[in-house]
Amino acid sequence: MLPDDLLSIIKDRRSTRKFTDKEVSDEVLMQIIDAGRFAPSNTNRQGWKFLLIKNDDLKEQMHKAVSDKVDEILDSMKSKVRYRAMRAYTKYFTFFKDAPVLIVALFTRPSVVAELLMKDTKRVEMISGELISVSMALQNMQLMTHSLGLGSCILTGPLLAYESMKTLLDIEDKYEICCLMAAGYPAEESFSPKRKDIDKIIEIIK
Repeated sequence: MLPDDLLSIIKDRRSTRKFTDKEVSDEVLMQIIDAGRFAPSNTNRQGWKFLLIKNDDLKEQMHKAVSDKVDEILDSMKSKVRYRAMRAYTKYFTFFKDAPVLIVALFTRPSVVAELLMKDTKRVEMISGELISVSMALQNMQLMTHSLGLGSCILTGPLLAYESMKTLLDIEDKYEICCLMAAGYPAEESFSPKRKDIDKIIEIIK
């Protein structure tokens, strides 16, 4: 593949929030996961796991857990301005329910030794590299998803209901949830948001 071909895939990828009912085959899903597993990882530990959820009942339970948490937060708000802003934004937390496939990305918690060595920081999972590793895997997966004609979107908003999610999905204690990735065939065309110019995001230090 030429560099321009790869750059074209990267530039053309979009976040998709509306999907058709078309089923995503297991074969296609394996291609997506296969792209993810070849991402770099900290000391090649590959400390990730991906839950592939097609079950509508489970997605509905997850949706309810997030909605209930959102309502709890909204009920505690005293500012009407903040309430309206939050209410408008939370639609982005729950649209995953209508995606044909929901991928829950997990990463392993830092070891006891790592936690001891890094006890003076609150960002152990970042320094240990596990969260960064699974994030790189997700980028591979999103690019593969796009190249196969599907759409996807990464969601972290649902993690408002983090503990409920872990319970519903019966996630082992050694894993943390990184995010959710909704995937399926796009129901509408998405357009690329404007990107900052390169000179606005770099500083060359010589």
